[in-house]
Amino acid sequence: MINNGISVSNLGDILVVEDTSASLKYLAGILTTAGYHVRPASDGELALRSIEMKHPDLILLDIIMPGINGIEVCRQLKNNPETNQIPIIFISAMGESELKVKALEAGAVDYIIKPFVQAEILVRIKIHLNLYKLQQTLTRRTQELVSEIKEHKQAEKKVADAARKWQTTFDAISDPVCIIDMDGNIIQYNSATVKLLDIEEKDIKGKHCWKLLHNRDEPSGDCLLNRMKITKSQETEIFVVKDRWLEASVDPIFNADGQINEAVYIIRDITEYRQALDDLKEHRDHLEELVNERTQKLEEKNAEMEALNLVYVGREFRINELRQEIKAMKKEYHVKDS
Repeated sequence: MINNGISVSNLGDILVVEDTSASLKYLAGILTTAGYHVRPASDGELALRSIEMKHPDLILLDIIMPGINGIEVCRQLKNNPETNQIPIIFISAMGESELKVKALEAGAVDYIIKPFVQAEILVRIKIHLNLYKLQQTLTRRTQELVSEIKEHKQAEKKVADAARKWQTTFDAISDPVCIIDMDGNIIQYNSATVKLLDIEEKDIKGKHCWKLLHNRDEPSGDCLLNRMKITKSQETEIFVVKDRWLEASVDPIFNADGQINEAVYIIRDITEYRQALDDLKEHRDHLEELVNERTQKLEEKNAEMEALNLVYVGREFRINELRQEIKAMKKEYHVKDS
């Protein structure tokens, strides 16, 4: 039904419960003319069945009726969580204070005394319908907020669970690893970093990696902001922390826009490797010393052999000379060989 361009469904659905047919017809006429959809019921039982089939937006309920009276109908509706929010306005020819108190105690929102005044009825119905709609809106919004809060908490839990899993994986890395910002400040770190530095965790986060790991300020003109303007891993330097030889490298982290705003600072303990290099160098130096010593001895022996060889060759040469002289003498004196 359309009244003054306003849809009936927008004005509201009203259940009128009145055992007097004249009053029922009068109320139905007033409300229908005003643009409301009216559902009539002549007693309490019919009213409860009608409400069960479809909940109205408001109920005009007579107090004195045969069978189930209005007070009992109101109590049943208010005890039902599905209907306890429907506004109920009692109508009665009796205006005793005690009856009004009982009606309001049963859960009614208002009380109208016969004979009815049309303007008063319409104003009160409009007020309580608006309050009911506001209450419904508030309830719906509250439910939406509760649902949003629940979803938010679930999302927070998922994020927290993911963060815990990530941190567990992060901590499983045996090498010390830090996440640093573009200024070189430590954002996150794993347990191996704490173990390496042997300091309290509160002294790690937010500190500059050069100050914390290298135990010195960042060198001038060599800021990490410039160093991380690269597209791949870059080695930094070898340094010593607590008598451990360490090697660090910076790996840039790209965001969705392809920009670098963080980096992974990876530290590798190369103490054993450096010790092995030192041992190898020492071993090589020792071998070289032995080789030099052996070479010197060989050279000395060779010199001795050369000297002996010269003596031996000179002796042989002299013997040959003597033999030649003897032959010459024998020839000269005609001496025959025996």
